[in-house]
Amino acid sequence: MLVVLLITTIVVSMAFMVLRLVQQQMHAIQNNYAVSHQIHDVKQRLWMDFNRNDDIWFDRETNQLLFSNPVRPQIYRFEDTRTIIENDTLAITIAKKQFYLFGAEVQNGPVDAMKLVIANGKRNHEVFDRKENAATKQMNLTACDST
Repeated sequence: MLVVLLITTIVVSMAFMVLRLVQQQMHAIQNNYAVSHQIHDVKQRLWMDFNRNDDIWFDRETNQLLFSNPVRPQIYRFEDTRTIIENDTLAITIAKKQFYLFGAEVQNGPVDAMKLVIANGKRNHEVFDRKENAATKQMNLTACDST
């Protein structure tokens, strides 16, 4: 009788240990999925906004990326541990931001491309988006630079 109770106790404790390990793995998978989903969401939104909007402007003082078009302007606000897009708050940390205009890196002002490095634990994800500039915009910017 005592042997049966001992064996039962060992089996039940092993079952609980296995259950705990499975729960930890499921929790880790759930966290990884949530983070990768948010990164994918940012990539998709940036691609859509870069291709949908006429003018893109980065304001270094407020750390905001402003997309403007006649229908609906869009604002991205980058904070330390999150990125805010309109009413959505994404819990991603931007490790590095680089903005470009006609291939040259800019710190403030109009942009036509950007590179984000998103910190995710030990791995970093890079996002690069750009837009095709209209010929009139290129002519206007080069005309403004020459005067």
